[in-house]
Amino acid sequence: MVPHQPSISILKETARIINLPFEKVMTNMDRYANTSGGTIPLILDEANKTGKIKYGSNILFASVGSGWTYGAAIIKWSNGK
Repeated sequence: MVPHQPSISILKETARIINLPFEKVMTNMDRYANTSGGTIPLILDEANKTGKIKYGSNILFASVGSGWTYGAAIIKWSNGK
């Protein structure tokens, strides 16, 4: 999962609700805190460069905004191949 990162506790609860081991949740809050709208592209780039995302991986993007704004998408990573 490559999420927007409002807080670690929200990410842990989200992972629990969808039955996803937390080690599969990409996070960089320990280094950058909440980077708002830039979070998903930043963590996706980091995960790709460090090899955490492999060709053919299914990736869940999830984001929340202020109020009732939210969105999600699932893609299959092709790495440009």
